[in-house]
Amino acid sequence: MCIYKKIIGIIFLIHIVQIQICAQDLHFDVRQIINKSQLPSKGNFKAYTDWYGFVWFSTYDGLIRYDGIHFKHYTNSSEPTSIQSNKINVVIQLNKDTLLIGTNNVGLLVYSYKEDKFKSIQYKNIDYEIIPEIIWDIDIDKNNNPLCI
Repeated sequence: MCIYKKIIGIIFLIHIVQIQICAQDLHFDVRQIINKSQLPSKGNFKAYTDWYGFVWFSTYDGLIRYDGIHFKHYTNSSEPTSIQSNKINVVIQLNKDTLLIGTNNVGLLVYSYKEDKFKSIQYKNIDYEIIPEIIWDIDIDKNNNPLCI
């Protein structure tokens, strides 16, 4: 009979602990660091935070990097190493040196952190066809290969 009292006591104790855990209020420290009117682009955008803590905003007016204090706005210009499109759909970090950028009209771009430059690249799909000019989303597989949609 003593073993049953111990089991009932343990079950009762677990039940009390669960009630205490569930009864706690969840509090988050959420703050707005910027508002949309502070961005150089007024259109819709997606935000992506890279491994270095930069926040990248993909917009239809170029690519914007926010370092916590300043914005850097990358737009298409006559320079060959500038971003080749202002219509940015998605940004994702491939590795410590490289960002992949999916555009709405020139396909896939690569950004080099070291050089602060962009270049256009052509990837082929599973059927060895060149990926189309519109890249809606990018994911990275377990072998660190980009998967473009």
